[in-house]
Amino acid sequence: MATLDWSQCPVVESVPDRLSGAWVLKDTRMPVSAIFENLEAGSDIEEIVEQFHVDLEQVKAVLEFAARSLDLSPLPSAPLPGPMRVLLDHTIPSGTARALVCPQVIEASSSFERNQ
Repeated sequence: MATLDWSQCPVVESVPDRLSGAWVLKDTRMPVSAIFENLEAGSDIEEIVEQFHVDLEQVKAVLEFAARSLDLSPLPSAPLPGPMRVLLDHTIPSGTARALVCPQVIEASSSFERNQ
């Protein structure tokens, strides 16, 4: 798995005396890793914001930074035609699917049955 350079993300910080220097949302004790762990466990962004009392924009910025950092393919020079469809199978945690920022997310089982 790729390692992200969190020092390039403007909404996080690493303070040696706070959580042993773990990357956290600025001015909080919320580890960046907790965002991804909670999404993997099935939480959605709003639940994370409510549970940890953090700023929604910071959480979105962390997810956008991670998505941009992990995108190894070059961006197309022109926009893609029509809406993007993302097909996820049952092995993807539902929190991850809800966190994806795209026009349409479809689960494989429900999509397959409706399109047949």
